[in-house]
Amino acid sequence: MNFKLTIFICMSSCFICKSQIQVDCNPPYDNATQLVNLLVNGVPFSNATLSSGTCGAGYFDDTNSNIDLSSGLVMATGGLESLIPGNFGGGIGGAGSDPDLTLQLDLVGSSSTNLNNLVILEFDFVPNSDQISFQYVFASNEYPGYTCSNFNDIFGFFLSGPGINGPFTNNAINIALVPDPNNPDNFTNTPVTINSINSGVASGLSSDACESIDPNWESYSIFFTDNNAQEYVNMPGFTVPLVATASVIPCETYHIKLAIADVSDGALNSAVFLLENSFSSVGVSIDSDSEYGPYIGNDTTLVEGCFSGELFFELNQPINTNYIIDFSVGGSADDGIDFEQIGTQAVIIAGQTSTSIPIIPFYDGIFEGNEDIIVSATISDGCNEEDVDYIFNIVDRSELFLEMPLDTSFCPDDPEIILSPNLSGGIYPLSYQWFYNGLLYSNQEQISVTPENLGTYSFIATDLCDSQVNGQLSTFLLEPEEPLSIFSSYTNIESCLNDDFSTDILVNGGVGTPNITWYLNGNLYSDSMNFNIPTDIPYEFNFELIVNDECSNIVSEIYNINIMDCFVPNVFTPNNDGENDYFYINFGDIVNNVRVRIYNRWGEVVYSGVHYELCDEKSGEYCWDGIHMSEKDICPEGTYFYTVEYLDGRENKGYVHLFR
Repeated sequence: MNFKLTIFICMSSCFICKSQIQVDCNPPYDNATQLVNLLVNGVPFSNATLSSGTCGAGYFDDTNSNIDLSSGLVMATGGLESLIPGNFGGGIGGAGSDPDLTLQLDLVGSSSTNLNNLVILEFDFVPNSDQISFQYVFASNEYPGYTCSNFNDIFGFFLSGPGINGPFTNNAINIALVPDPNNPDNFTNTPVTINSINSGVASGLSSDACESIDPNWESYSIFFTDNNAQEYVNMPGFTVPLVATASVIPCETYHIKLAIADVSDGALNSAVFLLENSFSSVGVSIDSDSEYGPYIGNDTTLVEGCFSGELFFELNQPINTNYIIDFSVGGSADDGIDFEQIGTQAVIIAGQTSTSIPIIPFYDGIFEGNEDIIVSATISDGCNEEDVDYIFNIVDRSELFLEMPLDTSFCPDDPEIILSPNLSGGIYPLSYQWFYNGLLYSNQEQISVTPENLGTYSFIATDLCDSQVNGQLSTFLLEPEEPLSIFSSYTNIESCLNDDFSTDILVNGGVGTPNITWYLNGNLYSDSMNFNIPTDIPYEFNFELIVNDECSNIVSEIYNINIMDCFVPNVFTPNNDGENDYFYINFGDIVNNVRVRIYNRWGEVVYSGVHYELCDEKSGEYCWDGIHMSEKDICPEGTYFYTVEYLDGRENKGYVHLFR
């Protein structure tokens, strides 16, 4: 069938057909060499081969359609007629196996690797620069109904040759990759498939198959076009125009295989459109300039914060895809610190021949001497290329910094105070302005103020490059609401070994935050308000506490703290002779709610009391006097056993001999 003639008749008889895509697989678009000629732009190629069923590849014209590629090469698993609205392609019957497409299916977790309706176009080529690229659109009838299913049609652009090391045949890599949504000139490692670029909504209940390829698959929906009406192209969904690109070695021989296939069955077909003349490899030149150059006769000198520079990139011919130029940045200046970060790539937009990158040095306020930026790139006029360094010299123009004095306080009877801001950097001389309560006060760098001129002072400094800094402070009088004083529940106190004991100090009044200093036996001990006292060994602490405030008011106090090995007697004689008549234990001054129980030798409780720390060895109050607590009789002489229980859980046990 003469398919080209069929399309012409449709266009002549139906007005709407003028906007439908036009396709042609008749000579000369039925052989591999002519199909590659459609794609390449000035790149020598050879050994072109085509493996396809009937009318699986050919020419397309999308001038009035919506693929957004004007014309070029198309490969379709359902045959080119399947792309025309109203037609249905059942498949072209191409070869049924390809190791690279099969491996790609395995890598994306497809449940089926059964290929059919294959279309494969491959050829050798010799790039004349360090980069190749071309533009394409992937389309499929599996959109949207099989989004996130476990089997989808597959395609890939498999590039092999010097410097390339991938998992596919001859160490090839697949360069049909999803762009980074945040920076489309860079690429993810995710291949373009129905499960990676789609509407962002799974067609079934589960999105697992999409998630397993790339957890960010939903964000890639910006690269998808919904074509549900199928008015101009008989595909319900396709990608936006994408770029396939790779770095190569100029003048070496490379091989590329463009392949597409149906998977599992041929009921729903897919296609890939490649832009005419977009497969390119061109020469590039680079130049540099500086705004400061005309002043000193050096066209690459930059001044921090005042004068910038620029790198210019130019192609020797326009191409139909974005052209990316890689470069590296070195030198003594730090990229992104000493100058605005410039990245490592320049992008010349498709159809244009040049672009530029500004070199903007920061004025960082640090005198570093002259620094340099070295941009290293490769220029090429074809197969001849040269590594060139472009050097920018940065002259210091340090940033102006201001450190204002803190809000300033006067104590009563203070003399005048000098307010002197701390300035650094900038281009001198500087001009100064002081304002007092909103009115101009002085044009000097420093001013003197007295307690009579309390209020707000504002300061502005400006350098010759119009860099300006400003700040303000307030002055105020410090007067205590109450005199500085120390409060404590004790000055002399006794504590037993292992008691939980800390100082109990409160400072009141004075001006500002008090300064606390404890001295032990004349030596500095602590600057904390309160702290724990060690009670693990007997010791007599003789502390002096000195407190002073921000206006040099000072108070002090002496504290004597005695840590004792508290004695528990083992004999007492309750015979009313006025000596040792009570079972007395010295608990010191710290503990409270101490419980004491006394047992006779049969384990009977003869005494139990709380608050035993209050036992008075003179009056006997709160003490055991040798009387049985229940029977009210005197206890006979003998050995009695005691337990002492503290609130913190400690417990002591022992015995005491009672004699009369």
